[in-house]
Amino acid sequence: MASAVLYKALGSPAFISDAANSGWHAFTGIADRVAAQVGPIAESTAVLRVPALEASIDNLSKSVGQDPTVVRYLLALLLAYPLALIFARLRAPVLKHLFSLCTGVLLAQFVFGGEWFHPLLQGGVAYALLLLTQPVAGALGVLRPLVLFAWLLGYLTVQHLYRLHTDYLGWKLDITGPTMILTIKISALAFQLYDGSKPIAALYAAGVEQKLPGKERVYRERLERAISRMPNPLEFFAFVFCFTSFFAGPAFDFKEYMSSVEEAPFREAPAAGSKGAAAGSTDLHWGSRLKAAGGKLLLSLVFLGVNVTLGSRFNFNDVLGSDSELSLAQQPMLLRIGIAWLCLLVTRSKYYFAWTISEGSSNLAGFGYQPAKGTWSGVRSIDVLGFELAPSVSASTRAWNMQTQSWLERYAHKRVPRSVNLWVTYALSAFWHGE
Repeated sequence: MASAVLYKALGSPAFISDAANSGWHAFTGIADRVAAQVGPIAESTAVLRVPALEASIDNLSKSVGQDPTVVRYLLALLLAYPLALIFARLRAPVLKHLFSLCTGVLLAQFVFGGEWFHPLLQGGVAYALLLLTQPVAGALGVLRPLVLFAWLLGYLTVQHLYRLHTDYLGWKLDITGPTMILTIKISALAFQLYDGSKPIAALYAAGVEQKLPGKERVYRERLERAISRMPNPLEFFAFVFCFTSFFAGPAFDFKEYMSSVEEAPFREAPAAGSKGAAAGSTDLHWGSRLKAAGGKLLLSLVFLGVNVTLGSRFNFNDVLGSDSELSLAQQPMLLRIGIAWLCLLVTRSKYYFAWTISEGSSNLAGFGYQPAKGTWSGVRSIDVLGFELAPSVSASTRAWNMQTQSWLERYAHKRVPRSVNLWVTYALSAFWHGE
């Protein structure tokens, strides 16, 4: 009955299609006008766009057959290593914040030009919302992080839609990736500030003390990640533009950022039976740090080599056609499976490269150290063997893009009623990915 009334009111399904087309054209028209007016202004703010340097990168791009933005992106990921060494050598937190902010902004401008303005705008509005709602945080309750969530995800969705308009079914490296990472980082911060408020923290502590079934572990984790004070602007924007995680993650929490900047993990007692400094002293663990970062750098270069050497031969654009000697249509079944697997491995290798090299530079800067284990796995994004050898879909999912998986689990799946948690989690994941 309701559907019949709706059908009669709308006239026909064509009405819905026409309305969607009109809305889409209106959106793209407005977006194009805003881009035309704001784009040149944003581009003028990119100070690290030197003509001689640009010409050199263009020449390098032509020689390797890659888009200049991709080459700048690769250079930024590599530059993060020497920058991380300098960052780690700075001992005063304020100097680390300034270094993180300045290098992150300059690298963002170097890679994306005027598009660097997007994370500044997205993060700036988010910080303003947090600041304005701070006096009434208790009255707003969970509404405060939800408002932040709506802003961050809304801004990201507009970017996804505009990318659909300008690069339909294409793959162009732009600022959307860093915006996705920033959405994770700031939305997590908003919920952690909520968890750190006195009444909520007290509620969690009582649940842990009473060992509430099904809640004790969740509440303990929230207390561990909770933040009790509002970050100042320097801390916030240094976290937003942190040069080791801005481009490809890992999207670690604000608490991880602050504790590493303040060297808190390196002042804790080492695990029983392990070598390390006594409690209260500072041991930056340069030996294990360099080993972890260097190993991940070398491994990432292997993945890059796989992508470069095999990418032109094993790609789906060719093997799904009929002209290639590796065309799947011309192969027996077992060989089809083998070729398809190699194509997928080559596709995955670029993600393995970006995630692994970024994790290594983050470790070199001091992020991700776990004193209890004595390892540098605290900001891990990918478990390559865990994914490639996964015995089930569930296991492979948990090994892939691990920081995003944790974000979806902590701030969607475990925050809503069980009757709808899967729907909400999958919907959030789809919107975040722009699907």
